[in-house]
Amino acid sequence: MSRPNHGGIVRALTGILLASATLSAAPAISAIYNNSSFIPTGYPGYGIAPSSLFVIQGTGLADPGTPVLQDTTHGLPLTLSGASLSVTVSGKTTHPAIYYTSPTQVAAVLPAATPVGTGTITVTYKGATSAPFPVKVVTSALGFSMYAGSVAIATDAVTGALLGYTQSGKPGEIILLWGTGLGADPADSDTTYTPAPHQLNVNLQLYIGEIKADIIYQGASVYPGVAVLGVTIPPSVATGCFVSVSALIDQTPSNVATLPIASDGGVCHDAYSGLDGKQINQAALGTYKTGSLRVLQNNSVVSGNPKSSGQATAALLQVSTSFAPEAPAVGGCLLSPGSGSVSVTGLDSGTVTLTPSGGSAVTMTGFATGEYSALLPVVPGGNYTFRGSGGTQVGGFQAAINMPVPALNWTNQSAAATVNRAAGLPVTWTGGMPKTLVNITGFSAAAEIGVGFSCLVAVEAGQFTVPANILLALPAGSGYVVLINNSPPGNFSATGIDFGTISASINFVENTIYN
Repeated sequence: MSRPNHGGIVRALTGILLASATLSAAPAISAIYNNSSFIPTGYPGYGIAPSSLFVIQGTGLADPGTPVLQDTTHGLPLTLSGASLSVTVSGKTTHPAIYYTSPTQVAAVLPAATPVGTGTITVTYKGATSAPFPVKVVTSALGFSMYAGSVAIATDAVTGALLGYTQSGKPGEIILLWGTGLGADPADSDTTYTPAPHQLNVNLQLYIGEIKADIIYQGASVYPGVAVLGVTIPPSVATGCFVSVSALIDQTPSNVATLPIASDGGVCHDAYSGLDGKQINQAALGTYKTGSLRVLQNNSVVSGNPKSSGQATAALLQVSTSFAPEAPAVGGCLLSPGSGSVSVTGLDSGTVTLTPSGGSAVTMTGFATGEYSALLPVVPGGNYTFRGSGGTQVGGFQAAINMPVPALNWTNQSAAATVNRAAGLPVTWTGGMPKTLVNITGFSAAAEIGVGFSCLVAVEAGQFTVPANILLALPAGSGYVVLINNSPPGNFSATGIDFGTISASINFVENTIYN
């Protein structure tokens, strides 16, 4: 089994604030997360499993200075940079070994002997102890380690090469997926590198592109707290840059990661946006300028009566992000919001108009710099042409999209009114734009918790079931399900943007109760 370097195992340390801690102030804990999934407290899938990596965030936790990842061959220390940890559950106290520290974040391994249940954790720093902070210890809570947003840390089982947008996974390839949270592993060390780690007997179901994958190995890696899964990429999986990777252990969902997959193992291609892996790499590196033009027909039910309306939108933006613009690969689903951060700045693009086939030009309303909208009559089939006059940051442009018929018909829309998350959600339809994609999206909220999902499938399929491993990551609550038929993406260019896309869509909306 190949070994990646330490930097690919523990979540990136960039962005950690190295604020000074005063000796007189006690440390304070603000949050505890699974080191790989970072699922927040209270969300489905939250919890820290014994023998897993977790992080504590707060203030005054340890000495200032650059965090240093400890060498597991010499054993992880129980005290590092003046900090030590105590976990008490059901009257039993354990002391996690520490991977790294900073004043605002500490990463450690929860000992295998920690009981399952609700307890407390404290940080002691140079004699001052924090107030006890609640911790939920669970049997299993798998998290996939990720980079560049949601890309799973996955390596070729033979060469050890890290998979990415330009060196993708290949159908039938055996890979290693890295993460943490499979569950207690008393056979291996919580503190020291283990040359012969053991498998764990947990009821794990793993899905790649929503196809159940064959698991060759599931268990500990050589590193304390780090789990590894040896799996075969399903030969029949659809290729794409954002193929979903998810898992269930009994009814506990993992986070959802993505895996670039190409038939030749090279540069991936995203069917939704039309971008390839090289362009997506550029977008993921930091800042890019993009344009998005869209015509859509909205269908909803208001007070029991069907209602349809048309709309057009245009957005010309500078985007600064720590992750790629993601949409699920065909046949798969992703959760939202994903990992990473994004900031958007509108680009001055002048005036934008829209002209339908046989109609007059409509000047779109600019409600913010670079962002435009126009309400339309019900959108029939036909051609729609966007024209931009150009502004100080984006040059003039012209782009057209065809909205073909027949229109989509959601044949079992009432099934989405009440959803049993553990049973999955079957969706069926007829018609739709030939050779296009259907996007099934949804959202559920309860109290201050809200999670959404998005799935893509070819319109010719006529049906798709949103699987339980996705729906169980949503809280039981209320929200909606939307069925969207998207036209094939087109491209347009203009001075001042790196790439532009244009599309048309038909939307159906159903208010939903998620049980």
